[in-house]
Amino acid sequence: MKYFLLIFFLTSVIKAEYIINVLDFGAKGDGQTDDTAAIRAAFANCTYIQIRCTVLFPGTGTYLTGPFNLTTRTSVKISSEASILLNPYYYNFQEYLPLINGYDLIETSISGGGMIVGQGSKLRAQPYISNYPNIIECFNCISFKIMQINIIDSPNYGIFVLNSWNITLNSVNVTNDINDPSLICLAFDSCYNVQVLSSMFNCGGQHISIKATETKAHNFTISECMFGYGQGVLIGPNIIKNIQSVTLRDSTFIGSSAGIILSSYRNVTGTIESIICTDLIFISVGTIFSVVMNYGHESETASFSEYPQIQNISLLNLSGFGLVAAHVDCLSESRCTGFSLQNVSLDTTIWFYCNNVVGESTTVTPDPCPGLMGGQGT
Repeated sequence: MKYFLLIFFLTSVIKAEYIINVLDFGAKGDGQTDDTAAIRAAFANCTYIQIRCTVLFPGTGTYLTGPFNLTTRTSVKISSEASILLNPYYYNFQEYLPLINGYDLIETSISGGGMIVGQGSKLRAQPYISNYPNIIECFNCISFKIMQINIIDSPNYGIFVLNSWNITLNSVNVTNDINDPSLICLAFDSCYNVQVLSSMFNCGGQHISIKATETKAHNFTISECMFGYGQGVLIGPNIIKNIQSVTLRDSTFIGSSAGIILSSYRNVTGTIESIICTDLIFISVGTIFSVVMNYGHESETASFSEYPQIQNISLLNLSGFGLVAAHVDCLSESRCTGFSLQNVSLDTTIWFYCNNVVGESTTVTPDPCPGLMGGQGT
């Protein structure tokens, strides 16, 4: 009997969850009072009690705050009618800090249907601030989730995740200034096991950026997303540790300047491979698909001991219209290989341009260049 009670007690402890309301720590949520100290105290309390926490931003409050740190095994819930509002005051005097910062987190999430407002237009108008904060950052995180959250007017990136794994974004909407090309909606560097699902992006920069500067980036699924204004899904150009196994499917691009971009620097080694783009719709898109292997515009006459590689790329069931169907510019020293196009129907002003690419195609309109028709590469 005592063993049963011990097991029951341990199970109860493991499942225990402590609920913290930021209002109980002095937050006002009136959009005028600075709630930074109260919010930081709420998360500090999560660290102190050392069990799973839920931190609530309740009701219809607008919580004006400076930067604060997330804690491990914590669920942050922003009520569907509540918002977290960046306080520009903190960035007049401090070095760069993201608004919501996570480091070495395990099983932490942000959800609830609420809004995070970065006041980027106000912050970027201040000439003495040069290093603008991201809204959410997570470094060295495991099992990090963002669900049903709206991020608007970020001073820099909406979300930046580095050297992390088991990352899920579901029903996340990111909207930044569409006239500023430096504002990226969502950036990943050296991450694996990543899912981006049922989300919407409108930004001046890339909708999604995937890089590999510290470790290999691999096993990405981007599905059922809507890409509006912005510069597309960029894979590269920092690929020194390799980018592998990225699937982009069942999504729509509307009015973006670019669709899918694979890129590398000419003088940096690394590989992009096993990329699948399937069941995508493009509506009034600039360049629908492109490959740029000299992203840094290095001299064409300079030679290097090794070159980047882009291989095994599949474009399946693509349809829509835009300006350019595809611009594929690979290196003579490192041709792109293993390209496969199937069931592609694009109505564009400019058709396919190809340089140093080898692949095959089936049922493609307009006609692809010879390198993509089973030739030796053009």
